[in-house]
Amino acid sequence: MKDIYDVVVIGSGFGGAINACRLALAGRSVCILERGKRWGRKDFPRTTGQVARSFWNYKDLGLLDYRAFENIDVLQASGVGGGSLVYFNVHIRTPKGRVVLTIPAGTQPGKTFRLTGQGMPRFKADGFGDLYVKAKVVLPTGLTPEAREAAGKFFDLIDQPDPRARET
Repeated sequence: MKDIYDVVVIGSGFGGAINACRLALAGRSVCILERGKRWGRKDFPRTTGQVARSFWNYKDLGLLDYRAFENIDVLQASGVGGGSLVYFNVHIRTPKGRVVLTIPAGTQPGKTFRLTGQGMPRFKADGFGDLYVKAKVVLPTGLTPEAREAAGKFFDLIDQPDPRARET
């Protein structure tokens, strides 16, 4: 491991891996940090007892990390590959029952997904309407000055507009 890198990416999931790849292709030296372990095909829990030990702690280095916040609970993967280890989906209760909606990596706040035929029954007609689901992406708050500076440097390195910038 080198002493100095142009960029340090924290997390090896979808977003981290893609950004690290793009930065490396742009000629930057990149270090990816991951707190979890590498999970092989035979390492995933198969029994109830194994699932109980699959939650993150510093002893077991479990696969799942549960965090409870004021307005949302988060279940995330911990390991090399991040969320791609478990490829989480969102379960949505519709008038017709539950459906699974896969949220693609890089989904932006306000993105609307259309679930065809999963909405309310049509008035005076056969079938069901469509259900629209709007993504609400929750970003961290209360960043330290160092974290704000790192975010600014990150946006300078990637090839996409800074979402904080206002259009004129």
